[in-house]
Amino acid sequence: MPIVVDASAIVPLVMDDEDDDTRAASLVHRIQTEGGLVPALFWYEIRNVLARAERTERSTPVKRELFLNLVESLSLKYDFPPPSESLFALIARHPLTVYDAAYLELALRNQCPLASRDADLVKAAQAEGLEVV
Repeated sequence: MPIVVDASAIVPLVMDDEDDDTRAASLVHRIQTEGGLVPALFWYEIRNVLARAERTERSTPVKRELFLNLVESLSLKYDFPPPSESLFALIARHPLTVYDAAYLELALRNQCPLASRDADLVKAAQAEGLEVV
């Protein structure tokens, strides 16, 4: 079964000061084995994190390219935006941003586990009965 991947779950692989790179590496293996799904905004989120990391000298252009090559090699399936009512229903039930609700909606619609390090998103996923990685 594929896993829905929140950007926060995988970025420790590119950050020197993150202590969760072992968990992120394990997630990469699971994605390679089971497949991964992401909302379209994942593409922008990952690149935004990389740009900010370089600006604050938490990463380098070389690490950026290696990380992007890794992410692209995972052959993640990008999903189209869900109907607005689905997102707003989740936001009404949980204190989430629209961005986080997009990950949750995708996981719920596909009945897939969700990988995230975002506390509010993890709590909402658990409340909705999803497996959280």
